[in-house]
Amino acid sequence: MHLADHGGRFAPDPGSYDLCRIGGMVGHNASGYRTVKYGQTRDHVRGLRVALVDGTVVEARDVRVDGPEWKDLVERVPAFESIRKDIEAHREGIRAMRRPVRKSSCGYDVGFIADTLEKGIFPLASLFVGSEGTLGIVTEATLCILPIPSRRMTLLVYLDRFEDLGPLAADILPLRPSAIEGMDGRSLDLLDREGLGIPTSAQAMLLVEFDEGDLEGIARTVTDEIGPKYAVSRPIELASDPGRQEALWKVRRSVLPKIIQRPGRRKAWGFVEDPVVPRERVPEFIAFLADLARRHGTEAGIYGHIGDGNTHFRPFFDPTDPEDFERMLALRAEFDDAVLSRFHGTLSGEHGIGRIRADVLSRICGAEIYALMRRIKDALDPDGLLNPGVLFSSEPWWSTWAGLESRSPM
Repeated sequence: MHLADHGGRFAPDPGSYDLCRIGGMVGHNASGYRTVKYGQTRDHVRGLRVALVDGTVVEARDVRVDGPEWKDLVERVPAFESIRKDIEAHREGIRAMRRPVRKSSCGYDVGFIADTLEKGIFPLASLFVGSEGTLGIVTEATLCILPIPSRRMTLLVYLDRFEDLGPLAADILPLRPSAIEGMDGRSLDLLDREGLGIPTSAQAMLLVEFDEGDLEGIARTVTDEIGPKYAVSRPIELASDPGRQEALWKVRRSVLPKIIQRPGRRKAWGFVEDPVVPRERVPEFIAFLADLARRHGTEAGIYGHIGDGNTHFRPFFDPTDPEDFERMLALRAEFDDAVLSRFHGTLSGEHGIGRIRADVLSRICGAEIYALMRRIKDALDPDGLLNPGVLFSSEPWWSTWAGLESRSPM
């Protein structure tokens, strides 16, 4: 809000903007509604002030490794030099572990660091962005702020067929939207359909926004050329008025609070929350998620930043019920295998690994790069004082939840 008063904005625009803070966004390399065009938090961080575990304070920014600033830095923090050499020694392994996805929040960003080191620069801030507080404490961040676009065009599409959601998004992506958000019919059912004007027949929603170019021409392409290919629940709505645009966005912003507040014992536990797959496989992946929930005896909210290949999947379970707990375990195992092996995606596009996914980080990045990340952690936090259990843990994911520590699979 303060930036808006001065005509500026932080471009990724997280969906939980009313709750999240810059520190958490840096810690998780957060993204959001407009990441499809503007990138993740890392792409907008110019520098960080970081307090290391021994009390040393460093200014983390791009540093040439052949210059005096790097020499002074490694005299103060020798671990940075060992980390640099370690990453450079594993360039081939880093390349091999890359997955064909547009974004990721799965451990230390050694891929970006390795690429930048080839130019003779250590992007020191990128070592800490996405590190989830395991390498140091960020006390100050210098961010890139972009101007608020002078004009925007927002389009709201309701579809009678859930299976059309992915193909429609794929048709619109070449037009370079600044945001493209999808939601399934079950999530729409959780909202106030009548109060929000959601058609009763709608089984999916797509919210699209453009902020540059011939906005009217782009809108005509969607309504006249792309839209007629699909069974829309009502004519596609266009909005250029800021007030009406906010009303359209209200539908998308309402879904997570409604899912979390769902009545009953089954709740939307975030244990399979934000997978990301190659964009071209989003239609197939959305269909898989819907079928996965059905086969494991539950329903789920399916929504998210599908223009990035990033889907939020919120199945409903009651982990205090032994049978439901077994369903959770089975769904999680199948989900992990499918995302990593079948869809060649990764398990977190923006929310991070934390403790709930720490037991599968080695599967995500492979044994070689997992060991590299452990060495980075040990180099900067040898006693494991910073966020113990985050990123690196062999404990079952469910053991991190209060009340489930003593529960074991039946």
